[in-house]
Amino acid sequence: MEEREMENIEKRYFEDVYLRISIPESERLKISIPEGEHLKMAIHKGYGEPMINHHYHNFYEIYYMVNGKGTYFINDKLYDVVEGDIIIVSPNIIHSTNYGNKERERVLLEFTDGLLPKYMRDKLRLLPNLYRHPGISQEIYLILRDIAKEYNEPDEFSRDEIINLTNHLIVTLLRNLSAVNVVNSRDAVI
Repeated sequence: MEEREMENIEKRYFEDVYLRISIPESERLKISIPEGEHLKMAIHKGYGEPMINHHYHNFYEIYYMVNGKGTYFINDKLYDVVEGDIIIVSPNIIHSTNYGNKERERVLLEFTDGLLPKYMRDKLRLLPNLYRHPGISQEIYLILRDIAKEYNEPDEFSRDEIINLTNHLIVTLLRNLSAVNVVNSRDAVI
């Protein structure tokens, strides 16, 4: 099987799994999360209206840009994001997005750092807001696909497996940090 054909199968599988994730909570098994912790996966497809208000929250957000492009405002800086980029927003950091009303697809993983071991929380803070590394883009995509599968087909081990896969995602990003393409941000004019 050619690499391109395999990539298309992977993408179709991921989209199918992801679309089924949008089934209402009441219709699928809830993945139990400790009180005060947060863990969520979502997909945003289509045309994105610009966020008018900047916001912040007490959990991490990791975005993977499946296709399209946009601009992320993070802590007074603007980042131009393209397909394959990863955006990492730490807790309590002001941010927003703007896709210029263009079609795009992004995967979002949200989690509180209480779900991670302490050493991993400390390491996570080393990652840049915009992570561009085409060499591992497919690997990141496959980890996210596996997380989506756990959401779609939950069992008694899914919560732990999602946390393990989230750790795997972070370790993969950290291991490849030295080869990240440095992308300059722009100062935001507010």
